[in-house]
Amino acid sequence: MAEMKRSLTWVLVTGLAVLAAGLGIGLSLAESASQTGVLTGEIRLILGGPLRAHETLAPGPGTVVVNEVSVAIHGTPCNLCGERTIAAETVSRGRDFRFALPTGAYDVHAKAPSNAYAPCSPMRVLIRSEETLSATVTCRSTIG
Repeated sequence: MAEMKRSLTWVLVTGLAVLAAGLGIGLSLAESASQTGVLTGEIRLILGGPLRAHETLAPGPGTVVVNEVSVAIHGTPCNLCGERTIAAETVSRGRDFRFALPTGAYDVHAKAPSNAYAPCSPMRVLIRSEETLSATVTCRSTIG
């Protein structure tokens, strides 16, 4: 009889431990799901040259690339460290890009499809949980 009680107690304790572990995993997944934000925006093509300086066109086509910012040991961004691409999207003229990203710091780059534009100015963004950040990546024309 004592052995049966011990066995039943062991089964109950083991079952509760498995249940608690399962709930813990479920809670951590739910928590990590809410640790995302949204980055949205456009590529803006800017005409260069003296005749059309700073004239902007409609949101242009191009490819937007989001790279994770590498952090050095002391918690500061490491500009010499290798970058890891997190997301990329090719957008057509007049369209916006949109990324759901984990919270953190990212460098956003873009490239216009035409060689008439220099590489677009990179920008650093900070994604916060459950927030939407809007960004405009600009590309300047290399011809007048």
